[in-house]
Amino acid sequence: NSFCTLLARMAQNELFTCDLCPKAVFHSRDALVAHVDERHSDFVPDREALQSMTEMIRPMHASLAEKLASKWAEVGSLTFEMSSARDAGEARLNQACEARAQLELVARKWRRTAEVYVFGSSVAMGVWDGLSDIDCTVVDPAALDAGDWPPNEKAAVRALASLLRSIGFSHTGLEAIEHARVPIIKHNAQLPAIKILGHEYEQLLSRSIRCVFDQPQSLAEREAFERDLRGSIGELAVETCWWDPDARSSGFTLVSTTKAVEALIFVASKQGATIAAAPLHNTLRPELFHVDFDLSFRTFGIRNSYLLRSYLTAHRCGRAGALVLKDWSKKSGVNNSINGFLTSYAVNILWIYFLVAKGHVPYVAPQSIPQSLTAGHHAKDPKYERLIQQTIANDSGAISELHAEMGRLLYEFFAFYCFEFDWANHVVSLNREGVTTKAELGWTERDEVRLSRRNVRYLMCIEDPYEENLNLGRHLGENRSRKVMAELQRGLTSLVKDSAASLSLTSGAAPKRGEGSPKLADVTKLLACAACGGESFTEESFQELLRNSCADELERTLRFWTWDELVRRLGFKQVSGHVFPVRPVSNRKPPSLQSVRRETNRCPTSTADKLVADFVASSARMDAAPVPEWVAWRPAGVSAAPAGRIVKSSYSVTVNSSKPASMLLRAALRSVL
Repeated sequence: NSFCTLLARMAQNELFTCDLCPKAVFHSRDALVAHVDERHSDFVPDREALQSMTEMIRPMHASLAEKLASKWAEVGSLTFEMSSARDAGEARLNQACEARAQLELVARKWRRTAEVYVFGSSVAMGVWDGLSDIDCTVVDPAALDAGDWPPNEKAAVRALASLLRSIGFSHTGLEAIEHARVPIIKHNAQLPAIKILGHEYEQLLSRSIRCVFDQPQSLAEREAFERDLRGSIGELAVETCWWDPDARSSGFTLVSTTKAVEALIFVASKQGATIAAAPLHNTLRPELFHVDFDLSFRTFGIRNSYLLRSYLTAHRCGRAGALVLKDWSKKSGVNNSINGFLTSYAVNILWIYFLVAKGHVPYVAPQSIPQSLTAGHHAKDPKYERLIQQTIANDSGAISELHAEMGRLLYEFFAFYCFEFDWANHVVSLNREGVTTKAELGWTERDEVRLSRRNVRYLMCIEDPYEENLNLGRHLGENRSRKVMAELQRGLTSLVKDSAASLSLTSGAAPKRGEGSPKLADVTKLLACAACGGESFTEESFQELLRNSCADELERTLRFWTWDELVRRLGFKQVSGHVFPVRPVSNRKPPSLQSVRRETNRCPTSTADKLVADFVASSARMDAAPVPEWVAWRPAGVSAAPAGRIVKSSYSVTVNSSKPASMLLRAALRSVL
């Protein structure tokens, strides 16, 4: 009988699956919930406590917005401080634009009419931090209008990746991901474009290339090669040319980095000779080599980005709020699409939907954003726009008002999704004005088991503005939706009970100039001292300690170095799965704590704004310095987290307090009311 019931429910799409147990199937939602409560209660360990605290706030959440008005200015100030750290300035964004133009030259070698457009956060926000990935797409506008785009994406990925490697991209830094849902080329730069090249020799090296031939070239062959190069990229594009004495390699200095890329493309495509070409210098190269980018062949992102930009620029707090919520979502684990959570795009839609629903910005129909690219509706490069207009920045009264408005909007955002939005029946959607229900879209199916595709769930529904029948929350099952809801509740309760400096929302605020060295330095020193005192760490525990204590700095350093390189540059070594501090060659005994402190305190301090520059300084020395100067160790001792502050990782939470969080919340509410 149970088997027959199972078959009947399969026919009616009424089977329920666990999003953490791929093979766990249940005949009712009650059975699924019982399974989750029994097997996965530790996935969100403080869920019940957060629910209890949220219910305490529910009856008074509207009045709290007024009674906590003095706090919102501090919250808003921290928000703009965090978001401003994501703005590296117009000159840095222009570097990304130059890289896009250079990438387009390569794409046109693959397809003569190809164009490269930038989309994503740099377009939607109008700023770039100089480190994050730049999203690019290759498109033929005429083929797009004719309905003949995209091409065979797997073949296109292979072809373009081959072209990029032929002009000097490394195989390790450039990855052709052919078998993803959206095939892409992913580039991870070994060194970032850290600054505008100020010295003349730096500029000269960055626009110089080197060509290596398989055999010595005669005088006639050399002259013919130079003539062909000048004819291809322009007679005046070549500043200087030189040949090595053996006539097997030559160098060229071009008038610009873009012309240098054009010269590399010419050399790589030259027929009838075995020639290898690459930038002359390993670290001073054209902008394209220093920018992380994801290159695809889909055009949805262009339209999406300009839709988001039209919303976010319609309110003076729109972009700053989106940037801080993006940081919050990543730190809390809500924004983690690889593990089945939301994307940054989905988090942006949550923020914009709230602004529209509460009347802070006018509604913009997605169809009002043109799809065609032939008429020049969309720029290829992102347009820079300051987060705070100069007129407001120069007015202290206007700045205070702006900060207060920003803080209140963030409180209202969390309250909206904790109390007002009906997750059970409604859809977060920008496709139409007003409320969209799940019944309207037919998104009322159970958490079904499909034989032909991955499970699609409709517990938390966020509709994509352009892709039909696409739920951006389709992977949020019972466990993951509980996690998302818990983090929304955590953000709300933190805004009510915590001081502005210890909010879970703004805990990742960058240190101000002059506040000392990055936190990674403090943690590394404590670990080194502990290891010298006899303690040892497994590689896994060492990495976990760094990740839990200084996630921001660790994430930033791992953009440029592998884990093994980072361990070595921190002054440690790995032996049989364990991590130890490197002993000085002249000292046979483990150094004392005093000697470690005395030696490491000689290192100059490195503030956050100089951190990336110090990366390159250390990299240029290679392994000559076992302790790079950016590891700016201070005297031992790291202050504990403030009482009541919630310190959390993606999947576990502990409260550093002698009192339960609920008691702290009650005390905060009493002080307000």
